[in-house]
Amino acid sequence: MYKVHHPKAETDRLYVKRKEGGRGLVQNEAAYKAEIIVLHNTLTHKLDKFVNIVKSYESTQPTMNTIIKTAVKIAEELINQMRKVTQNRKEYNIQRQYWERI
Repeated sequence: MYKVHHPKAETDRLYVKRKEGGRGLVQNEAAYKAEIIVLHNTLTHKLDKFVNIVKSYESTQPTMNTIIKTAVKIAEELINQMRKVTQNRKEYNIQRQYWERI
C-alpha cells in the first residue's frame, strides 16, 4: 500500500523500524547510551598504550563526568528498567493465572 499514512500522523512511528511500518529513525538518546557503553567496553578490555593514557586521565578527574562513570550510570538505569519489566511480567502472570482459575 502506497502512501497510506499521513507524513505527520504519529510521532511514535518515527522510531519504529521501516519493516514494521515506521520511519526507521534512531533515537539520539539511545544512540548516545549505546556509544558510551561501547567506549566503556573498549576502555576496560583493550590493552593499548593510548587506552591506558585515557584511563589514567579519567581516573585523575574525580569531579568530571567521565565515560566510565557515565557508562556505570547507564548500566544501572538499564538494570532497573529490566527489573521493572520483569516485575510487571510476574504481576501480569499472577493476575492471568488468577483469572484463568475463575
